[in-house]
Amino acid sequence: NVATDLTGTVTPPDGTRSASVRIDFSKSDVCVHSVIIDHAADPIENAWLADLFAREDHVELRDIANDVDEYLMSTNTNQG
Repeated sequence: NVATDLTGTVTPPDGTRSASVRIDFSKSDVCVHSVIIDHAADPIENAWLADLFAREDHVELRDIANDVDEYLMSTNTNQG
């Protein structure tokens, strides 16, 4: 196992039918990625087929770190 400070926080729906579930992924206590599933309380008819249409998204933390580095290099830190 590799030690990491990556954490996930789930915010459950608020009880309304159109409520969303939010999952925030944080690194060093800073959110680096969020997933929001709208209408989380809606039923899925024929749910046994839902896995055929499930999504899997890959997020490269390296890419986020590179974007941050590029942003910082493009920012004039000498401005007051």
